[in-house]
Amino acid sequence: MRTLVTARLATRAFSFESASMLEALEKGLALLSEGMEEVRIVEGDRARSVAEFGALLREREASRPAAQARAA
Repeated sequence: MRTLVTARLATRAFSFESASMLEALEKGLALLSEGMEEVRIVEGDRARSVAEFGALLREREASRPAAQARAA
């Protein structure tokens, strides 16, 4: 699935395509640290703030070992 990172700086809008969820989160955090505003990560039809996306990524990572253990 394509993941986009969008941001604003004054009246300019920026959009970056990411190859992975982790890359999108890192880009979003970098944009925030550079002073960008309205940083959002868009995955499919859902736009999330960097904090929301980070929480989602942590939840997915936390559930991965449990799913692998059930499959074994």
